[in-house]
Amino acid sequence: MLAQQGGLCAVCRTVPGTFVDHCHRTGAVRGILCFNCDNGLGHFGDNLVLLELAALYLDGEVLWPEFVVLPEQRDGGVVPPTRGHHLGQRYQVRHEDVERMVAAQRGLCVVCWDRPPEHVDHCHRTGEVRYALCLPCNTGIGRFRDDAAVVWRALAYVEAGAGDVGEALVAEAEVSDAELEALVRAEEELRSEFYRQVTRVGWRPARAGRGGRAVRAGVARGCGARTRVGACGCGAEEFSGRSSPAACPVPRCPGGVLGRRPVARRGRTMTVPG
Repeated sequence: MLAQQGGLCAVCRTVPGTFVDHCHRTGAVRGILCFNCDNGLGHFGDNLVLLELAALYLDGEVLWPEFVVLPEQRDGGVVPPTRGHHLGQRYQVRHEDVERMVAAQRGLCVVCWDRPPEHVDHCHRTGEVRYALCLPCNTGIGRFRDDAAVVWRALAYVEAGAGDVGEALVAEAEVSDAELEALVRAEEELRSEFYRQVTRVGWRPARAGRGGRAVRAGVARGCGARTRVGACGCGAEEFSGRSSPAACPVPRCPGGVLGRRPVARRGRTMTVPG
C-alpha cells in the first residue's frame, strides 16, 4: 500500500507515510498517513462536515448559523497576569479583545459551533488573528499545516473510504403502516427536542479576512440550516451538494447528528431517523 502511495502520506503527499489509518466504523484500512495527518483526522473525528467547514474556514469562508445551542454562562474568574502579556506578544491583542471576539461568536467555536472556544487562532503566514476556536478544531487545523488544500485532500480521502458505508446507510426497506407511524412520531419528537435546545441568534457576516466571505445559515425545512447548494438527508440545504447522512452543518440537528436513511413504502421514499 505504501509503495502504491509512492512512499508518501496519502493525504498531504509531502512527507513519508508511517501510520496505518483505518475507518473507525468498519475497521477497514484506508491508507498510510504521516503523524500530523493521522492526528488531524483524529481531532476532527473523521467527520466529513467538520472537515469541510475547516477547509472553508481556512479559505476565508465561515458559516454563521441562525440557530445554536448556547453554552452555559462561563465564569470569567481571575485572569492570570501573564495572559495579557502572552496575547500581546504573540497576537498583538488584549484580553478584552479576545473576550469581545468570543462574545460575538456566542461563546462557541466558529468551525464546529458545538464547543466553547479555548484558543485564539491566527494565520501562520501573516500572523493575523482570525477567530477563537475549540481545542480539537484548532489543533486539527494546525496538524493539517494550516493549509486548506491539505484539509480538502483529507476530506476527499475520508469520503472515498466511506463510500460503502454511505451506500449501506441509504438502503431501502419495506415497512408496515405501524412501523411507519412509529418512525414519524420518533422524527417529530427528535425535531421538537432539537428546537427546545436551540436559540435563534440571527447571523452576521464574517469580518474581512482572506476572501472576506460569509455563508448564511438560515431557515430550512428540517433543522433550520441553509448553506449553499444541494440537499442533505434532514431536509436542510448543505455544503457542496453532497447527500451524506451527516451532511447537515448545524450542530445537534436530528438529521446531522443521527443520520437519516430513505425508506421505501409502496413505491414511495420518505426520510426517517437512521
